[in-house]
Amino acid sequence: MKLNVIKTLISLGVSVVLGLLCFEIAKETDYRNWIGLAITTISIFSCLLTAIGLDFPIGNKVVNLKVSAWVFTILVTIVNFIFCATEYNVIVYIVVIMLFVLLNTGITYSLSQRK
Repeated sequence: MKLNVIKTLISLGVSVVLGLLCFEIAKETDYRNWIGLAITTISIFSCLLTAIGLDFPIGNKVVNLKVSAWVFTILVTIVNFIFCATEYNVIVYIVVIMLFVLLNTGITYSLSQRK
């Protein structure tokens, strides 16, 4: 597994742009727009880092890793936009998003350790 700097910067840029979009969608009550910006940027970046920014050795497991990472990226993006468009409890929002991110990390790690 190797970090590709250019692809990592691209994934960071995409996650910041999507975070700004969530910032605009979210209501300004209780700083939900700023929380949406931060959580969306961090969660999408962590999923996109696996999908785009990391290069894995060639093999069958690379396809499984990339598909899993893209599925979680799309899922986390949709859930972030749903939370930002509605009224929500901030703690529930953070817990749900971080569970998806941790699940993505766990699945990525287990798939990368397969022989």
